[in-house]
Amino acid sequence: PGDLPTGGVIDADQPPEWSVNNSQISGGVAPELYMGYGFQVGLSRLVSTPIDIEGHETLALRYKQYLINYAADAGEVIGLDVTFDGGTTWEPLWESLLGLLNIPQDEYVYYFDAPTSATEMQFAFRYEGNNNFINGWAIDDVVIESVVDNDLVARTLAGNSTPNVGETGEYIVTIQNGGQESQDTYTIKLIDENGDELATTQGETIAFAETTSFTLTWTPSQEDMGSHTVHAVVESTADVNNANNETAPMILTVQYVDTEDITIGEGTLAGTEIPYDFYN
Repeated sequence: PGDLPTGGVIDADQPPEWSVNNSQISGGVAPELYMGYGFQVGLSRLVSTPIDIEGHETLALRYKQYLINYAADAGEVIGLDVTFDGGTTWEPLWESLLGLLNIPQDEYVYYFDAPTSATEMQFAFRYEGNNNFINGWAIDDVVIESVVDNDLVARTLAGNSTPNVGETGEYIVTIQNGGQESQDTYTIKLIDENGDELATTQGETIAFAETTSFTLTWTPSQEDMGSHTVHAVVESTADVNNANNETAPMILTVQYVDTEDITIGEGTLAGTEIPYDFYN
């Protein structure tokens, strides 16, 4: 605690306050990597020590994180970058405008190809902007691994959480191919809390690291009135890792026929156009 990870370097004109912290809010076990807020401005990267990847081309980088945001936005951008030439060029695995929302505690996984001639790589957690507009960014358990041949991953489930009896609702399931081999023979299902299948569809060709979405439809009946917990699952006989085949559960409530939803304001953040501030 108090130091950077072994071999880690902060590449910045104004280095932010990265260090190992005696906490575990990212979901791992203490200690963990942590960036607190400060008054540093500009582009910064916390760069890892070089990692030997000779003989490996299809890779996955997974880690646990939790970002505690600040209720103001000055256009900050965060990301996770990789380099195969000692930092001369960087490739983003992921990047996003920070906005006002937290990044929830979870494990995050990114799949990528290394150049054929690459023998080592480095990764870097990137922050661009004024890091006074953040409360804290916690990271733990970073793992780089060579991927298996067949591994489909169920990413997200989204859709109408308040469907009406007799009206068809749409549910979008996002999956990713985390295996080296392309996949075209698999099934996506919507399952309720009793294990009953509400909807199903067949997959389509998806290559390594690709992400695609499928729309499933379900029309609840009168017998479905009330609350339910549903999830999506991707099934393939070739899949060797079933631990990542289900999405997080989604709670929905089936409502009476002709129940109408009324939206207050626009978007998901409080603003001057909203007549009531639900944040307070």
